[in-house]
Amino acid sequence: MEKPIHIALLIESTGSYGRGLLRGIGQFIRAHRRWSTHLPIRNISDEIPQWLNRTSMDGVILRTDNRKVIQRIRQMKLPVVALYWSSDLADMPLVTSDETSLAQMAFGHFKARGFKHFAYCGLPGAQFSDQRREAFVSLLARKGIACHTYQPKAGKMEPTLAAAQSSAMMDENDIGHWLKSLPKPVALLACNDIRGRQVLNACRQFELAVPDEIAVIGVDNDQEQCELADPSLTSIIHNTEKMGYEAAAMLHGLIKGEPIKEMILAFPPTGICSRQSTEGLAIQDAQVAKALHFMRNQIDTGINVQDVLDHVHLSRSTLERRFVDLLGRTPKEEIQRLRLNHVKQLLKDTDFTLETIAELTGFSHPEYLPRIFKKNFGMTPTQYRHTG
Repeated sequence: MEKPIHIALLIESTGSYGRGLLRGIGQFIRAHRRWSTHLPIRNISDEIPQWLNRTSMDGVILRTDNRKVIQRIRQMKLPVVALYWSSDLADMPLVTSDETSLAQMAFGHFKARGFKHFAYCGLPGAQFSDQRREAFVSLLARKGIACHTYQPKAGKMEPTLAAAQSSAMMDENDIGHWLKSLPKPVALLACNDIRGRQVLNACRQFELAVPDEIAVIGVDNDQEQCELADPSLTSIIHNTEKMGYEAAAMLHGLIKGEPIKEMILAFPPTGICSRQSTEGLAIQDAQVAKALHFMRNQIDTGINVQDVLDHVHLSRSTLERRFVDLLGRTPKEEIQRLRLNHVKQLLKDTDFTLETIAELTGFSHPEYLPRIFKKNFGMTPTQYRHTG
């Protein structure tokens, strides 16, 4: 019987990125080899597990920014594949995301919505964030576009990503003042979903309309982070399962003594999960932007066009003309579009009854909802709920 290969998986299991990597590693194990894996529950910056000093391993797949962990792994002189770029890991085989492709995907999403001003909010000093910022800024520069980048007030440089993110929780007020200073409307790429949520919190605190004044994209598509944000956060989806699979394949080759063909494998994202933080177009008309923001915030209250007119203090004919010119829809049509999109979200994300959904989305006559829904989408709400 073939001897098992013992592998230490020092990968954070607390976030969607790490869990995606682990799924990819699992796919390799099921398809190819008999591995005995050792997987502690950990964050990216945790110390080395004590059992690793007492257990014989054949290889390590490593995702950490903790220098003590890196030093200890080096001392063990085991085959290692890294899943996190760091200058301390520069001589190790690396599987990572393609930051240039990520920047292009974010820009394309924003460009399709008509944005002309761009910004980046990262965690200065975190190496992945600095790389991501450089890719986005460089891409825009090649197109002759400036990028506004967030620079926090001078302070202590945190040694790990976990510490940097914890410290950055205090940045929201500073971020809000920076956001206020940006030209509007502006499209902002956040280094990850945690930072994206902070940006959205700052927008709410400083009464900046999302997405009408500031549209926000995060990275990682951590569903809990994105859906708990208000509005929900659009996010770029990493190809983590592919990265995990290829890291396992690379490590297996190292254990067999095969030469490394490429020291760095970089995989582009698989797509963008579009949510409310980028819904709509960049609107230069301040009154139309104000009307849209009011509609989105009040769409569950049963508002009508007159409520919007009272809010923006425009005549019906003027508002309708501006909406048709900019959006190709009347205010009444936009209210119905937003209301039905909210219905679709609740159908997918909850098990609420149609009566409850109708009440939560501002339909004063619940019996009309199935008819209107089918007219617009070609299927009943129940059929839509059961589609993949």
